[in-house]
Amino acid sequence: MDLVSVKCPECQASLKVDPDRDEVTCSYCGATSRVREPASPAVAPAPPVRTRAKAPGALIAIILTLALLPVAIGVIVPLGLCVAGRGVPGVTVGTGQTPSEHMQWVGHRQPMVAHVNGDGVADVVGWVRFLEGSASFDHVAAFDGVTGARLWTTGPIADTSQSYEAKAAVAGDRLIVSDPTGMLRSFVLASGQPAWTAVIGERVERMCGGAPGTIRVDTRDKRFLAIALATGQASPVPASDDCGGLWTDVPGDTPTTTIDGRPFHEGEPLPEVPGMRVTRALRDAASGLAVAFGERSPGTRVPMAAGYEPRAGRRVLWVAAIPSTNPLAVEEGAPEIAAIFAGRVLAPYSVTGAKGGARLACLDAATGRSLWDTPIPASDTGDVGAIAASDREAFVSHWTYLDVFELSTGALRLTIGRW
Repeated sequence: MDLVSVKCPECQASLKVDPDRDEVTCSYCGATSRVREPASPAVAPAPPVRTRAKAPGALIAIILTLALLPVAIGVIVPLGLCVAGRGVPGVTVGTGQTPSEHMQWVGHRQPMVAHVNGDGVADVVGWVRFLEGSASFDHVAAFDGVTGARLWTTGPIADTSQSYEAKAAVAGDRLIVSDPTGMLRSFVLASGQPAWTAVIGERVERMCGGAPGTIRVDTRDKRFLAIALATGQASPVPASDDCGGLWTDVPGDTPTTTIDGRPFHEGEPLPEVPGMRVTRALRDAASGLAVAFGERSPGTRVPMAAGYEPRAGRRVLWVAAIPSTNPLAVEEGAPEIAAIFAGRVLAPYSVTGAKGGARLACLDAATGRSLWDTPIPASDTGDVGAIAASDREAFVSHWTYLDVFELSTGALRLTIGRW
């Protein structure tokens, strides 16, 4: 039997694969990968691409770019710059990549929702991975919320094998990225261009909202620093367990959502819900709605949700099974990933049996009523890593894909990334 040599998409270890098998498990990091590419999901047609009038100097810029292109080929791109070319960022449409690229979405990271291109529709920012030859580096990229076109991409932030040590956050008009070498980089959100670089001398543990014009960075060596968004200047601040008010790449970290039951909020009590074992809860600071998540107890461990009053007493308002399908035909256990936004609760669950795969359920946060329940394409490749939402779309991050659904109907609009 002839085995094929490939690289693990998670840790880049060399694997020997039987080409007749559907999946292979990496013996180094334990990641399970598909050997055969799943059939492309049916995608609802994207709305027409909106174009804006070009600035007077746009034609001159295009001519200069074409003239300088032969010179640019072969030049090494400085780390952290916004660049274009084969295997790295380019002007794209559709799924966010050109035909010559192999771009994957990094599925365990949370998508960050932000207004990037000024069209009034929220866009999405997140981690992507470009595969070319034996090299693999992770970048942060921005995508148009309507068409999926890639707007810009940073230069390589970290080698794929070490990118788990990197962090990213959107604050005001800036993207802030930390890398494994203890450096912070700031990028202009509208263009992706570098703004400043600061050396803090330690890896970042987390990023949090701070005083106006700043973010707070907590380092691995237990320092707490206020970082000025305009300059990158770092100033010590008092230690604090409070964190939030910022879109980050950590699942659940958004400007308006707080999470009960997260490790650094272990002392915060969760509501008691009859017939349900509660594991965590989300509270939307904008609407005041709160939803607890868990599993049925006693009985079969069906994934459940319950709305409650977040004030003293935590009065339960409704209790519902998350799946709209037969709840005994899904994998047991409380959901580990969920989101609440614009009065809607989003939670994935996995279906058992031959068809398998995952589905995304949407409930009304005020009543618990099921609004829609839809399959997540190619979700048999791995667990859902994160969910985020804007006032129009729901973004589901899993494996090497980012699926974009209409928040109002659950219709699949487009998929960013590929296997």
